[in-house]
Amino acid sequence: MKKTTSVLLMLLAIVVVAACSKGGAFKRTKSGLMYKIISSGTGATAKRGEILKVNFTQTLTSGSKDSLLTSSYEGLPTYAQVDSVGPVYNPAEIFDKLKKGDSAVIVMLADSLQKNQGQLPPFVKKGDKFTLAIKVLDIFKSEEDVRKDQTAQMETK
Repeated sequence: MKKTTSVLLMLLAIVVVAACSKGGAFKRTKSGLMYKIISSGTGATAKRGEILKVNFTQTLTSGSKDSLLTSSYEGLPTYAQVDSVGPVYNPAEIFDKLKKGDSAVIVMLADSLQKNQGQLPPFVKKGDKFTLAIKVLDIFKSEEDVRKDQTAQMETK
């Protein structure tokens, strides 16, 4: 487990370094969410109503310490619908900017999360940062396509 966590943190560090070396600074959404898209995808960007299939890692940076909170890489990918969200300080704000094959790094500040979404877990301190690194594996047009893909995923695991 410890070795797997180290590998995942290394992969996240590579994604973040690659993000910093391609295209400069992070952009901000209307709500202030910081993000960077590492575009290597092809085809059209995701549209409202479509569903992204993604792998992700989420880390918490507290002071100089990084902790892996969750990851889909050891299990199954997750699915997220592209919707018309307003400025809500949520990763879903950038889903309509992504293409199949793209990666993105999203940084959420604990102070802003608390302001926008209320109570945070007690281990989160003022000044902490959550970093979500995602990789878009596919984009589906319907729930039926997602169910077929999920079935195929379960059969290969």
